[in-house]
Amino acid sequence: MLARFVDEAKLVGTLGGPGFVQPVDVSKARSHQYYTMEFIDGTTLADLLRATQQQGIEVPLEVSLQIIHGLTEIES
Repeated sequence: MLARFVDEAKLVGTLGGPGFVQPVDVSKARSHQYYTMEFIDGTTLADLLRATQQQGIEVPLEVSLQIIHGLTEIES
């Protein structure tokens, strides 16, 4: 199970470009494995959508398209 977790972290590390957060470290504490991701300064998705909800569908649509693009990159 740990090997699969480490492999996943390595795979995430191969993805690049805007919208992809890079893993920094893979560690184990007691019986829990985790990987540390780089810190991205900014707002949360929930806050962005809340702040722009009066603008209509444009912002949620753009965010959705960016998510779809990122998922497509993973599949390639």
